[in-house]
Amino acid sequence: MDRLGRIVEDEKDGYGRKVPINIIRPENVFVFDETGDNTHGKDDGNNRGEMVVVPAGVIPKQLVSIKNSHFTVVPVSNLRGELVFVTIIFKGEKLWQRCFFGRSQE
Repeated sequence: MDRLGRIVEDEKDGYGRKVPINIIRPENVFVFDETGDNTHGKDDGNNRGEMVVVPAGVIPKQLVSIKNSHFTVVPVSNLRGELVFVTIIFKGEKLWQRCFFGRSQE
């Protein structure tokens, strides 16, 4: 295939690696990429990945979680590079969820 995904007759006109299969509906082929982290932020020195700027000699003070709460994030995209959905999995013994309308459920 060339850079635009068109099938080429001659290999010299191709781009990248050889394509052993012909995917006719790439929007129906999904790719999962898992990553994980912990909400414990006492010793990491920053807040949600953002550094804190304060005047010289001042110690920044912010509220952070000191409980270990491990979680896994699984973004799912299709072969067109479009994000389809994201799944977030928290480790825990009790299920508590907040719906999008502001009502909580247990």
